[in-house]
Order: sequence, then C-alpha cells, then structure tokens
Amino acid sequence: MPDPIRPIDASAVSPPLPDAPGFEHFMVDTPGLQTHVATIGDGDPVVMLHGFPQHWWQWRTIGPEIAAAGYRVLCPDLRGAGWSVAESPVIDRETRLDDLLALFNALSIERAHVISHDMGVLTAMQLSYEHPER
Repeated sequence: MPDPIRPIDASAVSPPLPDAPGFEHFMVDTPGLQTHVATIGDGDPVVMLHGFPQHWWQWRTIGPEIAAAGYRVLCPDLRGAGWSVAESPVIDRETRLDDLLALFNALSIERAHVISHDMGVLTAMQLSYEHPER
C-alpha cells in the first residue's frame, strides 16, 4: 500500500505556495481528497483550521510562535480551499469533519489541540462535540 503522505516542493506547485519561513509542505491522500498540509515544529499536534476564503497561509505568523512553544503545528487547506484537491466539490454539513478525521487517521493523530477561525470553527465545533476523545 503506498504511503498516503507525500512531501512536496513549495516552489514546484502551481500556483506557487506563498513563502512562510520554516514551514514544510506535504500532500496527504485520503478517500476522495488530496489535502495540502503546511507544518512546522515538533511535539504534540496543534491543528489550525483556516477561515473562508483563506488557506494555510493565514497561520504563517502564529504557527511559528506555537511551534516555538514545543508543538507540531499542522495547517491543512480544507476542502475547497488552497492547494487541496477534491474529487467532488460538494461540501455538506459534515464533509470537512469527515475530511479532518481522515487526515488525523492518515497522520496517526489520536488527539490534537485545535485552533480555528471563521468557517473553520464549524469543523472544530463538530469535532469537539462528536469526537471529544480526539
């Protein structure tokens, strides 16, 4: 079975990823979705969910601060945003929650701190209500 996590060269994607020093980029393959994730740091995971119409770059200044405190910051581009690519553009009430849980599973994240903004709050609330153990 192929590894669902593929590092990517930030300068080789189109359109090019905006510069954010210290971040690494990879794609994670889950059913029906290739999720772009920007990450920085090591330690317990902190997943940062962007707003609309934004993407991972929203966290370019706060992500390094959280990483400096000893955390691994993960900034996924949610379905329909940034450099993530979905087989279907349809987003229903729980699509992004399902995407986030699939991402957690692919990255072997059992439990994470979650920071969210704007429309990302909906997914964060669904996660906290429906899967508080995560």
